[in-house]
Amino acid sequence: MVCVVRGVVFDLDGTLVDTVPLHAKSWVEACRRLGLPVPPVEFVYSLMGLRALDIARLLCGGENAEVALRVKNEVYLSLINDARPVSGAPEVLRVLKGRGLLVGVVTSSSRHVALRVLEVTGLLGFIDALVAGDDVSRGKPDPSRCLSYWVCWGWVLVMWLLLVILGMMLIWLGVRVLVQYSSWVRVCLVISA
Repeated sequence: MVCVVRGVVFDLDGTLVDTVPLHAKSWVEACRRLGLPVPPVEFVYSLMGLRALDIARLLCGGENAEVALRVKNEVYLSLINDARPVSGAPEVLRVLKGRGLLVGVVTSSSRHVALRVLEVTGLLGFIDALVAGDDVSRGKPDPSRCLSYWVCWGWVLVMWLLLVILGMMLIWLGVRVLVQYSSWVRVCLVISA
């Protein structure tokens, strides 16, 4: 049986772009601006990866969550020009696109924030599909986030279902390329058919 790689799905913050410190700083500042207890930055770091609204609920309480998220995003967007791609990310994305692969991003960040980060860092042109925290009702590690990505590409959904039936064969693509950039690759899930 020949395995043909169709696409690659990446996380955004901390994998493709170095924005985790900006997110943490934004949450601390949002709490400060709202007059809420300021959490230790280490605690904020431990929440990274959760949906932004879920972080807001944990840090600011359910009654303040939506306002806190708006304030956090305002602060974050004011810092966004400091965002940079992780070393090697543009090169790997360029190689993947050069090989004709679909590239998707699944992130806990809000869609408008994720799109702005991808734009500022120059990575938006490499991305075929984006599933953001506000696109789903349940955040990572809920598998529907990845499924939502494939739904965006209707014809790929059939491939996804075949993979489920065939035992969800997972492989790493371009070991030679990824080994070269292994210092930045935290999560790289390649789905094969």
